Amino acid sequence: MKYKLKYRPKILCFLSHYFPGYQSGGPVRSILNLIEHLNNDFEFFIVTSDRDVLDDKPYSSIKIDSWNKVGYSKVYYISKSKINLKEISKIIRSTDHDILYFNSFFNFAFTAIPLIACHLLGASVAPCILAPRGEFSSAALKNKFWKKKIYLFIIKFFNLYKNLYWQASNKQELSDIFHKKNIPLNKIYIAPDLPSKFNKIKNIENKNKKKIGKLNLIFLSRINPMKNLDFLLKILTKSKKKINLSIYGPIDDRKYWIKCKKLIQVLPKNINTKYFGMLMPKYVLKKISLNHIFILPSRSESFGHVIIESLIAGTPVIISDMTPWKKDKKKAVTVISLKQQNKWLMEIEKLVDCDNSHLYRRRLAAKKFAENYLCNINAINQNKKLFLRFIN
Repeated sequence: MKYKLKYRPKILCFLSHYFPGYQSGGPVRSILNLIEHLNNDFEFFIVTSDRDVLDDKPYSSIKIDSWNKVGYSKVYYISKSKINLKEISKIIRSTDHDILYFNSFFNFAFTAIPLIACHLLGASVAPCILAPRGEFSSAALKNKFWKKKIYLFIIKFFNLYKNLYWQASNKQELSDIFHKKNIPLNKIYIAPDLPSKFNKIKNIENKNKKKIGKLNLIFLSRINPMKNLDFLLKILTKSKKKINLSIYGPIDDRKYWIKCKKLIQVLPKNINTKYFGMLMPKYVLKKISLNHIFILPSRSESFGHVIIESLIAGTPVIISDMTPWKKDKKKAVTVISLKQQNKWLMEIEKLVDCDNSHLYRRRLAAKKFAENYLCNINAINQNKKLFLRFIN
């Protein structure tokens, strides 16, 4: 079938949570940013939950079980009672689309059910692209291991791998998909996550001047084992220097947070730690910019939107080697292996002892790093090609 020049191919996207929700982290931002960049080339239709990941009640500002105009896309917020094979099949059949796009492998409601609807009920014959969003990293696969084993059995039983194409955010994720799921390389395509189209480099304010002997760290992420907050807290117990640690993020693993609170309670008096709860996206850049260093010892990141946001805010980052980000010579980005706990401590304590001029140079480097990254259009083109190769 040949499309007219003005025709925008339609992408029907399934995602467990979406805007105005923000508690589930990266996938929401990934799709929101993707649509910002590609809405002139494609039409996006999103099927998602009627509430945020940690909420008991639906969003009050949207129409449930109906299509809503949200930004550059149309979003169907489905109620819990209607997340079943019959209703999902009905939505797929009644929504004109050229591509089906899934944003998690280990999600029964918004990946397995739609795939079963397509394969067993013939709801659609459109190409299916699946973005696992880092779910096949070694650390991620170990988390809730037995639940994932059962899920994999169901997927294999229904032969839902058949005719799937895969999106990898980077070369490491491509390797994870290829080796751990034995997916042929000709079915995996690299298309990196994108930062927001509307990101603006923040002017560096020097209001919170760095004093020698003190350091303000910020940890901003979901509170769960993958983000590895306990690793950071254990490192800080070894320091005798004055450090303030501000913690932000939704608690999506209560048992893990109890473990972290116990570590916080035994921190030495020179370590001042406070949990501030969730932070709405519009306040993220401001809060990060008020701190000296953003720190994230994550066990796995397919992208890490908050990392680029920190650089945009002019705040240097210290991150683990389990992200796609690489260190730079001017130390806007410092990457340390999770196997080198002493090196984490040394880097933090060196920053405690640095003066304001040293930190300011690193702030300028962070800003320059972000500027260069945001000017790179290759990632946008890779995402366009991902979808265009399946049209016609």
